Amino acid sequence: MMLLGQGAPYERVLRQARSLQLHHGIRIEGPRGVGKSTAALEIAAALLCTSADTAQACGACEACARVASGAHPDVHHVGVAEDRQDISVEQVRAVQAALERHAFEGRARVVVFDPADRLSEQGQNALLKTLEEPGDHAFLVLVTARPAGLLDTVRSRTIGVRVRPLAAEALTAALSDQGVGAAENRPAAISLARGSFGVAQQLLEGDLLQLHQQIVALLDGRADMSAVSLARQLLVGAESRKHAEARARLVLWAVRSELSQRWQALASSHEGTYCAAGFASWADVADTLLEAEADLDQRIGAEQALCTAFLRIGERSA
Repeated sequence: MMLLGQGAPYERVLRQARSLQLHHGIRIEGPRGVGKSTAALEIAAALLCTSADTAQACGACEACARVASGAHPDVHHVGVAEDRQDISVEQVRAVQAALERHAFEGRARVVVFDPADRLSEQGQNALLKTLEEPGDHAFLVLVTARPAGLLDTVRSRTIGVRVRPLAAEALTAALSDQGVGAAENRPAAISLARGSFGVAQQLLEGDLLQLHQQIVALLDGRADMSAVSLARQLLVGAESRKHAEARARLVLWAVRSELSQRWQALASSHEGTYCAAGFASWADVADTLLEAEADLDQRIGAEQALCTAFLRIGERSA
């Protein structure tokens, strides 16, 4: 099944992958949760699929099944190790060595860096050699929500593929078709998800929607729960540091969505005039959210990052 709502440009990329005419360096860009990792898997499957379908991967052959399960020997997934802040140059060199070998069983060799913007500068510089001389049927797929985190030299040697958010109508239909969440909760999740099926799904399958009113109260300066208590409650059920970080990023996404709606409402209420005090206040909150994201990137604990952000937001909203 092709990624929803991406249209002709994405279909063209899949056809190029099926014919092995794809550029050897692909940069998959888009906001969090819109399906970038899914796109990377679909492209890898299209490169390795053994069916006669020339438009996209069949999804039924053994090669497609192995790509989907993460078990294909010719697809290498590279992410941030549990004990690191970034993807190290040693990880890059390891996959470079793997690319020097022949494919085990497929038509191609694929390396997926996800998230690619977490590649260290040394790692990105090491990657340039492979981007310039990838070898026969070797493809690098860089998945990123922050292309600016990649060096200009890396971006210039890759082709960008933009994964777009879904329109509200398409997102509503997708959630309904797949039976995700209770129907009465979907409008709130869709409002916060900003076109991301993945975010809407996480919101509907967790308890964040129920806790969202506490976030709204925090922004309004009327929270009845301390920053520490709210941060801890939002992270209840996180089974590991990685899970807690993902949960914290989802929370920050929801706060940013609420902030965006308020920003737009403020702009429309003043009919185009600039309301300095209001915009300055929300700009401060936006800066706080960015700082919290940066804290998570630096491996600061999820509870500490959220608590610090909530304290600052509470001070600015008071």
